[in-house]
Amino acid sequence: MISDKRYLPRYELSIVRAFAGSVESAYKDYKLDICDYLEKIMDTEIFRNFENEHCIYTEGYHCIAGKILEQVTDKVKSNNDDIPFDAETAYWMGYVIMYWKLYDPDALSRLKSMDIEGVYWAYDSLHTQDIIYAIRAIKENFIKDL
Repeated sequence: MISDKRYLPRYELSIVRAFAGSVESAYKDYKLDICDYLEKIMDTEIFRNFENEHCIYTEGYHCIAGKILEQVTDKVKSNNDDIPFDAETAYWMGYVIMYWKLYDPDALSRLKSMDIEGVYWAYDSLHTQDIIYAIRAIKENFIKDL
């Protein structure tokens, strides 16, 4: 159940931006496939506790991405031309995922079952929407059965 609050407070938005920037860095600096990266980081300790790791989310984006990658057990695919990512899409995907994680206490299990590639392809229609609307649309259309 999504909480009654409408939007996150300012201090939580800085956490969301830090995570989003680290996803963008994974794409730009580490040259990683963002869908594969996001799927694999869901099980890391850093992702599960990101909002509580002040010493992590106050780092630079490149550093955060590197620390997350240290905890990924399977190799993340390199970015290829099959899926034409760009930095803006990577940032938005990180933003919506962390926003949802902070906004909804039950989000973690849903995020792990999300069709990340489907969300990527829906970026054009979702990224201009209100963040809460985008989260609801993702829940309705891109969550695999639990």
